[in-house]
Amino acid sequence: MRFLIIALVIVIIFILLRQLERYRWRRYCVERERYFQRNPLRFQSDGQFAISLALPKHVQIKLINAFMWKLVEQCYFKKVFIQKEERINIQIQQVKVTLGDIHLGYLETHYAQQLCKNLNQTDFMVGRPVEVLAEIQVICQQSHFIMCKMQLDLPKDTTLLARSLQ
Repeated sequence: MRFLIIALVIVIIFILLRQLERYRWRRYCVERERYFQRNPLRFQSDGQFAISLALPKHVQIKLINAFMWKLVEQCYFKKVFIQKEERINIQIQQVKVTLGDIHLGYLETHYAQQLCKNLNQTDFMVGRPVEVLAEIQVICQQSHFIMCKMQLDLPKDTTLLARSLQ
């Protein structure tokens, strides 16, 4: 009988310690995400704007409405974040582009894989975003048809990006 009580107490202590560890791990993940959002990696660029990003029509409208851009042909410069997205399939790396809480799209697959390969030894691989400058061109083709084009201040050669991160 004594053995059964001791075993039950040990099992209860083990379960409580396991729950405590899960709680600590979740809290660590939240704090790490906050730190990464406040302190992203920064890319020292040379102003190439070599990478284009195709924006879907609903994202274009969301950008124009969110920033209250005038419907004239104009260029805007905004800081955007590129961040590796967690996927179940490890073979295909995807890098998402966001501006604040607006999801803009994904980088081209081949470029994203090369980027992940070159940034393998950085915090980028565990979810830390990279802050880059984006050039957004608002183009009015007719009085009612508006289009946005976006180019990111990233080099075509991803090894340059890996060397110039801060």
